[in-house]
Amino acid sequence: MDDPANPLERQLATGCWLNEVPVWDVANEVVQDNIQAHPLFGASKKGEETVLVKHARIGFAIASKVLLLQEGRRTVRVHMKYTSLRKDKPALEQWIQEIARVMQPCEEGDVTTLREQQAFFKTFRDIFVISLSTKDGWQEIPEYLPCYSGIDQRQEQNSLAITFFLPENFPPVMPYHPDIHGEDYDTRLPMMRFTLNPRSYLYPYGILNKLELAWIKIDVTVSGCKMLQLHNNIGQLSQLAPFTPFGPMPEVGSYLIVGCPEAAGKHLSDFDIEIQWSGLPGGIGGFETHYQGYEAFDNTDFQVSTAVLANGKWLPGSAKGKVVSSLFQIKSGLDGGNEVSEYSKLSCGPVMSYWNP
Repeated sequence: MDDPANPLERQLATGCWLNEVPVWDVANEVVQDNIQAHPLFGASKKGEETVLVKHARIGFAIASKVLLLQEGRRTVRVHMKYTSLRKDKPALEQWIQEIARVMQPCEEGDVTTLREQQAFFKTFRDIFVISLSTKDGWQEIPEYLPCYSGIDQRQEQNSLAITFFLPENFPPVMPYHPDIHGEDYDTRLPMMRFTLNPRSYLYPYGILNKLELAWIKIDVTVSGCKMLQLHNNIGQLSQLAPFTPFGPMPEVGSYLIVGCPEAAGKHLSDFDIEIQWSGLPGGIGGFETHYQGYEAFDNTDFQVSTAVLANGKWLPGSAKGKVVSSLFQIKSGLDGGNEVSEYSKLSCGPVMSYWNP
């Protein structure tokens, strides 16, 4: 019970609702199946949407330019690290152990690692309702995968990771606008909203209110991004039709510039360019057979180097620091031929250390 003498320990009601419940008159012929149920002490979860009940929204929102994800196959991982251990602030792992201990039948003895993992997924698989800002409003994520150090030992202790995948048909994630998304947030960046799910297995607030957040890190992986800006030594190129990337008559020093507005303002750890060729020589001999009348010519003679534009300079600037790779790739097969693949990938990973958004 609350102690009236100690106001710090008293709990006060923050709201009160009064609903009239009609009395069923037995004199009237009313089919019992048609009588509407009226919860006296709170609505049950089943059929809750049929009753005028509105849960208090508790959660948080994240604004970041990393969330500008307009197209392609997009994977997002949100890593939430909590503060160091305190007696009154148990770590996430301790909470999961306690939940697993309560869920486990008494006769089974000590809680096993498998039991802890089962308790974690049962509790955290739907603990949030996650939404992203799109051009038509907030779009919910249908599903996500939670993780902690008991699942992946590479993950930091006392941290929670949420990973979800956005397919190609998911709407573009766009900057927040109050006229479209409401809420009146003081930002114009793309946003991600986490709301506690009142229908989760355990009510989330009882767990998360004991965890103090230290930092949040967002990692995204995107493939199939086609909104590019292309230039070569002749001029601007259009990706809507086939084009010659290094000009109609390429020579040593010809270049292709690839820009991606979506990636321009982000800290990149890798950047690959996937190319689909047409007009390649057919057959298992590849370029070596195609140019068999010429001296010592094979598929690896076409080479390119990659550089990154940073602070108005192409880096690395010296020839020693440049990374050279083959422009074409050979199909892998059991026949041992040298058939040129229709697809090739140019990796900018070795020079991404020069990148500065």
